[in-house]
Amino acid sequence: MGKLEVYSLVSGKQNFIPGEKIMANAKWMEYRLFCPVCNDYFTQLVVLHKLPRNFKIDPYLAGMVESHNHQAFQDAKAQKQQAQADQQQKDDLGSPAPG
Repeated sequence: MGKLEVYSLVSGKQNFIPGEKIMANAKWMEYRLFCPVCNDYFTQLVVLHKLPRNFKIDPYLAGMVESHNHQAFQDAKAQKQQAQADQQQKDDLGSPAPG
């Protein structure tokens, strides 16, 4: 298993040490995980106040990477890119010509 990338929205720092906790909020933490099959990163939010005190986050995150739905992730990414391209095309058609 490779190292998990932990990303904090608050500090903007990236750490590559599994299990290092950087709080984004007192109640939740956002992990940015790398999927080697998709060759891309995905986000996993963990609600901290719902977990027991002795909960081990590293095995949980490793399980999330293993059970990551590659096809659904790729489909959602393609739909998002298509929507962005469609919006950009609309914006380009609606703007006046320069000059």
